[in-house]
Amino acid sequence: MYEQINDEVVHFPFDLANLKQVANRAAEVLDVHIYGGDVIIDANGDFHIIDLNDWPSFAPCRAEAAEAIAQMVYHKFIEKNHNAERTS
Repeated sequence: MYEQINDEVVHFPFDLANLKQVANRAAEVLDVHIYGGDVIIDANGDFHIIDLNDWPSFAPCRAEAAEAIAQMVYHKFIEKNHNAERTS
């Protein structure tokens, strides 16, 4: 599918841990708890975040993402209620 639109897909090695760290920090700054996005990796392995979506479709990984999303929502709910109890 991608090749029909964008030509041949090329994969370059990159630092996945660094990408996760930068994406998580961006989401934190934007106060987005569930997110996805698009990244371009250049031939040097440098990444460029071109899109950060709050609540994307997760269509390619919906089954894998569903449990993690549910757990995150549950933990945010518990955290918020715990904090509310401490302040009242």
